[in-house]
Amino acid sequence: MIEDLQQAVHYVRTHWKEYALDTNKIGVIGFSAGGHLSLMGGAFANENFLAHTNVISSVSLRPDFVISIYPVVSMQDSLAHRRSRKSLLTNNYTIEERDKLSMELQIPDNMPPVFLLASKDDDVVNCQNSVVLSQALKRQKIKSTFLLYDTGGHGYGMKETDFSKKTKWPELLHKWLKEIGIL
Repeated sequence: MIEDLQQAVHYVRTHWKEYALDTNKIGVIGFSAGGHLSLMGGAFANENFLAHTNVISSVSLRPDFVISIYPVVSMQDSLAHRRSRKSLLTNNYTIEERDKLSMELQIPDNMPPVFLLASKDDDVVNCQNSVVLSQALKRQKIKSTFLLYDTGGHGYGMKETDFSKKTKWPELLHKWLKEIGIL
């Protein structure tokens, strides 16, 4: 999955003329398990996961911003979304592998800005995943915004819902993208 993400960033950055894009404004967005992947894209941008496919990138594989919505973050026993952990690590994993995929433990100094959104009543991914990530981002002094709502659940995506109308989170995301110079 990280190879797919890096390949997408690589493709967009190397085909920017075709799409009239600013190569300094390329971001990733992910929801739930995809939120974990988007965080990996930022955290592991210095590792070329494409090298084994003979892609030696002349462009940065680091997204310029990360949007992570109700994300899986941690693989630690206290927070792990068990199905995601099993999918990523199987049932036989080392402590090192578990920690490497616990995003709250992997925030580098050059992590791109992060927009994070979760709901306390999420019955799929414990919102504490987002809480520990937000704390880790603050410790590393990474520009981030964390919106935590009492209600909203899981799986609403970007479609217009009562939740999005009530919280206006898409508008807050738009405002954040302006604040970090993307829009």
